[in-house]
Amino acid sequence: MTDVTAAAAFLLGPVTAMGSPIYNLMAAARITPNDPNAMPVGDWLASVDLDPGIANVIANFPETLQTDASFINTAACAAWARVSGRPYSVISDGDTLLARRGAAYQRAPALI
Repeated sequence: MTDVTAAAAFLLGPVTAMGSPIYNLMAAARITPNDPNAMPVGDWLASVDLDPGIANVIANFPETLQTDASFINTAACAAWARVSGRPYSVISDGDTLLARRGAAYQRAPALI
């Protein structure tokens, strides 16, 4: 999970120009959300419109909704240091980002 406002800072440059740098703007560590009120997979599946094949895979293998990846983010860390005085870790503070999403996005009228 990455803070979109931090990602937007990178979009101010010529990101579509030939030879533009590519940054893995990802956390240095895996982020695991810890939400005691998270919706169970079965309830989520009942509330969304998915292709039956995809829904079947998720129902039978709910771990497919979990991710575990690592990225080389050396270039992103260096670029972040050039555009911000804040530490790189602030753009991927999972608890803060999830709290912001829960306070705003998840309570949007379209999602209720």
